[in-house]
Amino acid sequence: ADLSPQERAEMIIGMGNSLSERLANEGGPPMDWARLITAQAVLGNREQATAILNEARAVFGDNPEAEALFQRAAAQAGLE
Repeated sequence: ADLSPQERAEMIIGMGNSLSERLANEGGPPMDWARLITAQAVLGNREQATAILNEARAVFGDNPEAEALFQRAAAQAGLE
């Protein structure tokens, strides 16, 4: 609450970069992928958010629970 808009944006970018790096190196649950999709969209990185969405769908294949989560994240991010 005490952060300036600039500080808040920098914090979000740092968290997104850390999450992206972890998912690339170690993988993670669908919820983490959905968070990253949403974070990238909030930052205005629609192309990156779409790329992450496509990668998440490839990683989790035909998992209906994961797909439902990704659909909600994409809708929240304004991607679908």
